[in-house]
Amino acid sequence: MWKGRAGLTRPAPTFYNAVMRIWILCFVLLGTLEAGGTVGYTYLQIPVSVDEALLGIGLGALPGPTSLRVNPAAWPTARTASLQGISYLAGIQGLGVFYVPSQDWALSLYGWNSGRMTRTDTLGRELGDFSTTHSALSGYYHRPFLGRGTLGIALSLYYQGIAEYNAVAAGMDIGVLYPLAEKPVTFGAAIRHVGIELKSMAQQRSNPGPELNLMGAWRFPTVQLAAGIAWTPGNATFTLGTLWQVSSLLTVGLGFSSKGLEANVGRERDFLNGWSAGFKLHHRKLVFGYAYTPLGELGDIHRISLELTPF
Repeated sequence: MWKGRAGLTRPAPTFYNAVMRIWILCFVLLGTLEAGGTVGYTYLQIPVSVDEALLGIGLGALPGPTSLRVNPAAWPTARTASLQGISYLAGIQGLGVFYVPSQDWALSLYGWNSGRMTRTDTLGRELGDFSTTHSALSGYYHRPFLGRGTLGIALSLYYQGIAEYNAVAAGMDIGVLYPLAEKPVTFGAAIRHVGIELKSMAQQRSNPGPELNLMGAWRFPTVQLAAGIAWTPGNATFTLGTLWQVSSLLTVGLGFSSKGLEANVGRERDFLNGWSAGFKLHHRKLVFGYAYTPLGELGDIHRISLELTPF
């Protein structure tokens, strides 16, 4: 029971009411955004961390430092610092830093670089080299929501540059996390990349494309299961993943994302597309992680992580 403003007692918010409020919030925001923006800054949708590769969108239902990127309400239970590195397709390299110094706020910074590429004209003549760079700086804050739940907000500054051209945008993520009472189940939802371009490369503005994430996770003594859906205007991706703690020193993981099926080209390696496998090594306060994602003829993606918790 809880007291309203007039001093009257009312039943505590039920899980049904919490879910309905989450759905209303998500679809009101999506309806507003879909009518207004264009899709840009697609690098924001690439999974950066080992945990995100293995658990996919469902990671946002499991509290942790890198979970904040999927759902800003998935706050870690202890002060944490995490360093992420990724070797992507076509020689693209990425680096991410997640820093959670308190239970009130957190920061993340990650960026991508394509390396040097050859510039050519319409006749194929070489005109020198160029590179592309992309980055995102985010600050996070959270508050209690409907009793057991959490509401989180992230404010971000995005940058992307191609050769001598560059663009800057501001964005916001908003998410909720709600654990079931006395059950090892957590549900969450988040709207990501709600933003507007502040400085454009060309006359036409390219705003960050909004994304709706819905996720759930089941936690057992040695196993975590996670599932999620990511929806953008015109496209949807579902993910499944699991982490199994083999011992106090070793955790192994396996995940699947339907996004990987877009790399199918009719070759024998296509059956691995969409899958990720990896492990995490635990030693006192340090955790080292690695994840491998094959994409058939396009190549392979490697991710590593180093996490310190608590510090």
